[in-house]
Amino acid sequence: MENNVQSIESLIQSINNFLQKNHGTVKSESFENIVISINQSIDSLKELEILYEAFTKVDETRTFVENLSENNASVSQEDIKENIDTGYTDFNWQITLNKVNLFSFNHYKITAFFNIDKFEEWLENLNVFNQNSEILKYEDLQIVLPTYEDEDIIGNSFIITKKLKENSSFYAENKLPDDLNIKEFVHLISQEPIIFSPKKLAFKLKEETNKFENILRTQYAETLLASIVHIFNSREDVTIKGLKHFKIRLNNDLQPNTNIVKILENAVEWVYEENTNTRLQLLADRLSFHKDNANSLMEIVIEHIEEAFTEAKDRYKFVVTEKSEEYTKDLRDLLKDTKEKTDKYSEKTRSVINSLLRDILGSIFFLGLTAYSRFSGNKDFIFSDDAGIIFLLLGSYFLISMLTQAAFNFWDIWLSQKEAHRWSASSMDYMTPQTYDKYVTQPLKTRTVQFITVQIIVIVTYLLLAVSAFNAQKLAKYLDIHNTTQATNSEINTSKKMTSLPKKQNIEDKE
Repeated sequence: MENNVQSIESLIQSINNFLQKNHGTVKSESFENIVISINQSIDSLKELEILYEAFTKVDETRTFVENLSENNASVSQEDIKENIDTGYTDFNWQITLNKVNLFSFNHYKITAFFNIDKFEEWLENLNVFNQNSEILKYEDLQIVLPTYEDEDIIGNSFIITKKLKENSSFYAENKLPDDLNIKEFVHLISQEPIIFSPKKLAFKLKEETNKFENILRTQYAETLLASIVHIFNSREDVTIKGLKHFKIRLNNDLQPNTNIVKILENAVEWVYEENTNTRLQLLADRLSFHKDNANSLMEIVIEHIEEAFTEAKDRYKFVVTEKSEEYTKDLRDLLKDTKEKTDKYSEKTRSVINSLLRDILGSIFFLGLTAYSRFSGNKDFIFSDDAGIIFLLLGSYFLISMLTQAAFNFWDIWLSQKEAHRWSASSMDYMTPQTYDKYVTQPLKTRTVQFITVQIIVIVTYLLLAVSAFNAQKLAKYLDIHNTTQATNSEINTSKKMTSLPKKQNIEDKE
């Protein structure tokens, strides 16, 4: 793998050297592709031969030079050598590369920009709300700029660097929300597919920046702004519902400095940390208070984000204090209700077991009477049609008892769970999902599992009792035949003993 990385880096630098020595000109370049026209000179051909060697070390199965004079036919290394040997320079060749497919190794996605102006153009036109934008679409993205002279720009999921890195460390020091979190609170009415990805666009902010960092910082700030609006239609139309309700543009070509973006970043982290509805509303109230004649949300933020963020946090402390008593009362009622529900589950479990034991005891008593009749005057009563009807009714009773108990018990569980869910919806204003889960969901879940386990055992037992009742006469007949056979065998053995004893005595008398 190390040789592959070195080969890719060598190819990138070879292409850059080829261009820097003016042996070729970039005709077009995008994130994925590049087309380079080759100058008509022997020196260019010699440099192209070196470049071809670097290319074959990365991918020897493809060619990358095309002959435009022959319908884009492939140009081989032999063609290059032949032109050098004959001094032929009247050619029309170009280099065509798919950079993303060629410059790839391990789990990284790699591209390179050899024309720095093309990279700047690509960066400025990047739509950070479109999920198909390359910087959002790819994970662990390395953008290599061979002519880049500044420090690496290190983001959460991308890095912009001068030289390809085998083991790249990405920036991951913030707790920003992802697209799903944001869309829970930002109402989206756009006709186009929109994605909110401040987490992916986040990068290590520095005080001294270059033009690329300024562009990225502005785009990053716009995604942060989109996370704290109430309605997002497009960059040109967002809605804030604070003390004043108003529509406004997201940005009007303003570039916030590093300090502003850091405060905005902290504000977004704070809003989505907990109680997002309340915090978002408080921040929106403070920002809307400073609306005045601003032409964009970015303009309001640049002027007032520090003040608005501080006021929102201070106001939140009062809101939390006001809600603390409500929270305490709500939690107390919730725990009381949970205890009542768990007690009901315990009572229901004991009731199910008691019903089963009662039915078993009744059936044992009835069977005892039936068995007694066998040893009394009417020994064949158990095999009579009347006894068959009684056993049929007993088995039917077991089935009906099982079905009615199971139906009403499971219906009761469903109603209890539905009531607990209503509690959950009304309690989210006062407590976190984790607190509700700890004090309500888990205790009820434990009791529910316990009850269902017992109920299943009871159902199986009732089924066994019902089957036994339906087949009671067959079982009795089998036991009667078995007992009769044993009795007969016992009589035969006794008879044999009785007949063998006199013969022995006769023999002794004769003697």
